[in-house]
Amino acid sequence: GKHWATFTSSTRFETNQYVGVIRPLPGWEKRGLDKFSPGLSVFRQDLQQERTGKWGGDVHYCHIYTRIGACKWSDWEGQENDTHWEGRDDF
Repeated sequence: GKHWATFTSSTRFETNQYVGVIRPLPGWEKRGLDKFSPGLSVFRQDLQQERTGKWGGDVHYCHIYTRIGACKWSDWEGQENDTHWEGRDDF
């Protein structure tokens, strides 16, 4: 299926901003984590255990880094993938 996210920024894209989407992770808000990033390998095993039969495809989270136009994603099985965000220069 298609997914999209809409966000509003009160600052320019030249600042450090990450915007992303992730598969549903019920109960993770109760873990009391001080910091969390789905791209960090320390969380990979726990995130893999959240997989359900509804998770199709090979992208389980993705985010863009607005300052440099990087787009990163992963299936939590291997390395994080990245590419340049096409169209960033239009903003």
